[in-house]
Order: sequence, then structure tokens, then C-alpha cells
Amino acid sequence: MYISSLKVLSLAALASLVSGAKVIVKNQCGAPAHVGQQTNGNGNADGFAVIAPGADRTYTVPDNWAGRFWGRTNCEGESCKAVAGAAAPASLAEIAFNQWGGNDFYDVSFVDGFNLPMKMEPVGGKTDGSKYRCTPAACAKVPDCTDEAMKVKGPDGKVAACKSACSAYQKEELCCTGAHSTPETCGPSENSKFVKAACPDAYSYAYDDPTSTFACHASTYNVILCP
Repeated sequence: MYISSLKVLSLAALASLVSGAKVIVKNQCGAPAHVGQQTNGNGNADGFAVIAPGADRTYTVPDNWAGRFWGRTNCEGESCKAVAGAAAPASLAEIAFNQWGGNDFYDVSFVDGFNLPMKMEPVGGKTDGSKYRCTPAACAKVPDCTDEAMKVKGPDGKVAACKSACSAYQKEELCCTGAHSTPETCGPSENSKFVKAACPDAYSYAYDDPTSTFACHASTYNVILCP
């Protein structure tokens, strides 16, 4: 009986290791990518990894995990490990597994700025023929920064990322905060319109949901840097 119990426990432990959802980050850029992962609600990153050009890394997460992934190439030292956001902009791949109706909701977000072209796609999943059901969310070529205040330069002096208008100017109407904190009071800015025109599938500002949120139900998703 004791040995049998050990076997049962071992099988249960093994099942817990192999179960869960998976996100595969693939680096198709021409340089090593410093990839960050962050669970929603955490102030810090869950961790960072360096993925060589042409290589990938598989992340196993809980079935109901919600969070984001990003990558940086033109960086050095601690700047490679900065959490993506206003001060350190980066293109985001966001996903929330097993939400309403059993759906996973995913997107590519440029709300807080951007740096790399990115694609996020389910592996499998059943599409219904609509644009936002089990199809890739992608931006194959990021737009230029619209002015100097938005440019973030890398160690080589070249532009490595672009801040959002909100990050650069901290105005309520650009950040959808304060008196502009609802969809009715915060519309797209000239900058977010420029970003949206270049990357129609990406979130360009806080209330860009109707043309930026994708849904599917799959156990694995690819996040491709520089697709």
C-alpha cells in the first residue's frame, strides 16, 4: 500500500508538471532578445531570459494565467531587464487564459509604447471565419516615433523604442485618466491614429478594444519577435 501510494503521488506530481498552458517565444530578430515575462498584478517581472536569434523558449503557465511578454534587442545592462512600461517602452504580447466563456483573450499592445515587430498566434483553436477569432494579432513593421520626445535610444545611439504620447507628455486626455477615464471621454489621439494606421491589429490607446482584442481557446500560443 505504501509503495502504491508513492506511485500515485508521483503520477499526480508528474501530471502537475506537464499540465498548464504554454507560451512559446520565438526570436526571429537578427540579435539576441532579452525577453521578459510578467503576471498581471505583479509589480515586478517574473523573470528574464536571453533568446538567441532563430531560437525559442517555452513558458508553461497555469491554465488561468494572465500576463504579458516582451523582448528587447538594442539594450545593455539593467536596461534590458526593465519592466515594460512608460519609462521603458516595449511591444507587448498579452494574454489571459480561460476567461469568460472559456475563451483566451490575447493582443499585441503598443499602448505604453513599442520597440519590436511582433506576432501572437494560437497553435490550433477553432476559428469561425471572423477576423478576431483564433487568428494572429500582428504588427510586421513598427511605425517611426512621431517626435523627438517619444524617442528612446539604445547604447549604439540609434532609436531602440518609441514612447506613447501618454508616456511622453503625461496629459489626461492622452492617458485616458482623470476627467478622460472613460471610453466616452477618451478617444484616439493623433499619435495613436498614426500607430493604428501602421499596425491595425495592435492596441494603440487604452480604449482600442473593438479592433485589437482577439479570442480563442488553445493550450499553446506563439509569440514571435520580428516576424
